[in-house]
Amino acid sequence: LGIFDQGFYDRVGFGIGPYVHRLTVEPSSLKVPRLERSPQRLTRDDAAEMHACRLQRRHVHGSVDLCHAGITELECCEDPGQGLGFRDGDGTLTHCMWISHDDNADDGPWSVRWMAWRTKAELFELLGVVRSLGDQISGVRIADPPGVQLQDLIDRPFAWLRRTKGGVNYGKPTSIAY
Repeated sequence: LGIFDQGFYDRVGFGIGPYVHRLTVEPSSLKVPRLERSPQRLTRDDAAEMHACRLQRRHVHGSVDLCHAGITELECCEDPGQGLGFRDGDGTLTHCMWISHDDNADDGPWSVRWMAWRTKAELFELLGVVRSLGDQISGVRIADPPGVQLQDLIDRPFAWLRRTKGGVNYGKPTSIAY
């Protein structure tokens, strides 16, 4: 559809979604607490459990849940990578994320495709996992979590932009609305 066709669809309830802001960061530059425990590795075999975790995530204005668990399994197949998550004392997966990467670029940039968390502490623990990857990879592409501007959690974000300009890990923020 062209831009001039959008008015019709807006009137029938199919407007553009919110903007998603993404940027590439140097993992070790994240100003979040160090990990106190190790995450559990998750695969597409854990898709049903990851999907249940996604349904229990923190919901903000405009959140949408795709209820069929096959959605998460499909995303895990389309974006080869790995899941990392944490469990509570009962063994229930409480917060997790899916990270994909190009096999031709072992040192990055990797992409955090999605994160599911309920509390600020859980979000910071997931970002702590990203931070811990800093000795292995040089860049991670990540979207601003709902209600958080990731740039506030990066040490010297503009220095990173200058250092990476023109490279594969260029940290320039992008925005897109679906």
